[in-house]
Amino acid sequence: MCRISGIISKQDFKQNILDWANLMSESMFRGGPDSAGIYLSDNKQLIFAHRRLSILDLTSAGHQPMYSDDKNIIITFNGEIYNYISIKNELIKLGYFFKTNTDTEVIINAFKAWGEASFSRFEGMFAFAIHDVLNNKVFIARDRMGIKPLYFYNDKNNFIFGSEIRSFQSLPISFEENTNWKIYMLIFGHIPEPYSTLKNVFSLQKSSYLVYDLNKNYYFVKSFIDIENIRIDKNNFHSDINIYLRKSVESHLISDAPIGVFLSGGIDSSLISIIASEHKKEELKTLSINFEETDFNETIYQEIIVNKIKSNHTKYIVTKNQFSSSICDLFQAMDQPSTDGINTYFVSLAAKEAGLKAVLSGLGADELLGGYPSFGRAKFLEILHHYIPNFIFNLSYLSTNYKVRKVSFLSINDDLGKYLFQRGVFSIKDVAKFLEIPESEVKICLENLYINYFTQNLNPFDKTIFMESNLYMQNQLLKDSDVMSMWHGLELRVPFLDQQFVNLCQSIDSKTKQGNFPKSLLVNSFLEELPNEIWNRPKKGFTFPFQIWFNELPQIERFFMENHKYSAIFDKFKKGYVHWSRIWALYLTQKWKK
Repeated sequence: MCRISGIISKQDFKQNILDWANLMSESMFRGGPDSAGIYLSDNKQLIFAHRRLSILDLTSAGHQPMYSDDKNIIITFNGEIYNYISIKNELIKLGYFFKTNTDTEVIINAFKAWGEASFSRFEGMFAFAIHDVLNNKVFIARDRMGIKPLYFYNDKNNFIFGSEIRSFQSLPISFEENTNWKIYMLIFGHIPEPYSTLKNVFSLQKSSYLVYDLNKNYYFVKSFIDIENIRIDKNNFHSDINIYLRKSVESHLISDAPIGVFLSGGIDSSLISIIASEHKKEELKTLSINFEETDFNETIYQEIIVNKIKSNHTKYIVTKNQFSSSICDLFQAMDQPSTDGINTYFVSLAAKEAGLKAVLSGLGADELLGGYPSFGRAKFLEILHHYIPNFIFNLSYLSTNYKVRKVSFLSINDDLGKYLFQRGVFSIKDVAKFLEIPESEVKICLENLYINYFTQNLNPFDKTIFMESNLYMQNQLLKDSDVMSMWHGLELRVPFLDQQFVNLCQSIDSKTKQGNFPKSLLVNSFLEELPNEIWNRPKKGFTFPFQIWFNELPQIERFFMENHKYSAIFDKFKKGYVHWSRIWALYLTQKWKK
């Protein structure tokens, strides 16, 4: 796990490309504290930078950028290829030799053997750039699930890519602000891909790669997605879920550095912990965070799992004062504004202090297997939308309750409207009012996402899977988990998003996945292992006591009291009528500066 960046200088544009690359690299040193490297092409047109977080082959042999034996292939790579050993064995049979025990060298030789067709063979999380010297091309690729971030920018002088937006802002270039980012932030609580806070700095689409022809100064993007529908026996799908998740967890435990598991006490992290304990040769390390506020404390459920698997468990208590003193550092860690990610910031800090360099997380199960309340409401919303006129939904604007006002999203005749009714932060009218812009401007931003093109032929349950996976998980959970963990020099792995396990879930019909209760397919697949106390209780997300804390943070209150436009909503928050996420979204939108 690392951080990568690079620059292609076009034509005869004169600049100190080495200095620029060093600036990008240094801006991301928190994500790669173990070493740094630079590759500069002979004609000084292309430069790669790399920051290393050593996980596999901890020796200097894993240093990057890495070269092929003939120096014709150079790579800068961020991520993990979990099936690299099987690919390596296949390449050895073809006559390829290896000097290291890294997955990086496997990518190099796989590319030499199969070219860009090799990308679909890699199972894992990755973002990498390859310079093919003989063909004078650069290939930039991102994994199937979009676990690892990768951004790029192109103008008449330069093509630039990097793992974080902060790397672009480190350069002596006046990047224009994307004036729409505040709209997206107040609607979603995050900035959806491909957009960022910077104009013309975009995310590379997941499951795709970009080919840059250095001779022609021209690039294009292609997809390498190769979805394999796994054949399953409908009488044994519980067995398949069990087998494939076990295989995924086992592969995700590959590490030469200390590795552990985040244990919240919920179904997903408990399962990962149980399976991991069976594969670890030594005592498994687990860790959790809790609070002084008893209503948010999950210790009782965490201890059930700890006692079951006999793990080496670390408890970490986060207090209001610690959160308050960490806000400035949280801003820096975010890279892009988001209402989520604070939990990952603190649990990653706890993992770092516990001496871990990699952790497994339960992220992804809710989205793939219907764990959220939104799945239960999906069919009802379809019926509601079919029989009730739009003007009725728009009457919700008459309410003074911001949550009720979100009903107006249902007047939008598409699936994004239904999603925002459940996940949105503020209504269109409220966003327009806060930002003092026309409502039409907000609506155009939503139309530019083209979400409904992908959902129009899906049933309500599968539509919800798509929306939760491609909006909430992709743009918020995965992005925030990556930047927050890497800020602490920690690799976060997500076994539920293993490509084989994802393919299996996609091969199972929606009725079976829906079951009798949320994630029943997953629970019933592990009834013998999963304690009843863990799964047979009301779902409770991994949340902080922000509704209490925000009431008592002077910097938050001072900001809202000094800005009369927001004082009314803060008064409602103080009285318990407004959710903390809306306060946090407004605060970030106005205070965000990098």
